[in-house]
Amino acid sequence: MDDFDLDPEAVRRLGYRAADLVADHRAGLLQKPVFGKVGDAAALFDEPLPEDGQPIEAVLEAVRDRVLAHPFGNSHPRFFAFINATADPVGHRRRLPRLAMNSNCWGGDHASIHVERRVVAWLAEILGLPATAEGILTSGGSMANFTALATARRAVAPGVRRTASRARPRSSSTSRTRSTTAWTRPWTSSASGGSSCARSRRTTAAASGWTC
Repeated sequence: MDDFDLDPEAVRRLGYRAADLVADHRAGLLQKPVFGKVGDAAALFDEPLPEDGQPIEAVLEAVRDRVLAHPFGNSHPRFFAFINATADPVGHRRRLPRLAMNSNCWGGDHASIHVERRVVAWLAEILGLPATAEGILTSGGSMANFTALATARRAVAPGVRRTASRARPRSSSTSRTRSTTAWTRPWTSSASGGSSCARSRRTTAAASGWTC
């Protein structure tokens, strides 16, 4: 088992190295273009399947040279007006202990369950919802939208999961504006009775906009 594990000192050393890479990357953002397009460097990623593993130090160096050098751009101070949020420097530190636990919040009585319940309760309070409100934390806004659509479908058509093929189209349909983002369109279709039950509606310029 020792061959697949790291001793505490190795964990610290690699953690410091990864933190240095992140700090150096953020420190030099203003001196770089907003979008780190790969361009001709795409050949760096065209490698055959490796036969052997690489030391973690070598992997971190590859991340520094091949990945961090060509970012999407959403962490750049001049990046603006897109869906992606900036890479939060506090957030990635928060993820380290979470990844060390690798908890599954499907159930049980471990700490992550109670953290999720408390965060959901705080969000409900902020939104003015009753203390009995329930919810879950998702991986992002897209999954949150899909979960909300599936929940609404079940509320208006309780048996739709069991009898979807026999459900009347009008019993589980959705409406969306024509400016709906592309990745929500298949979800509105699957959350209703199919693509024929997901209706696109024309909106005025004042009313159109993001639906997620």
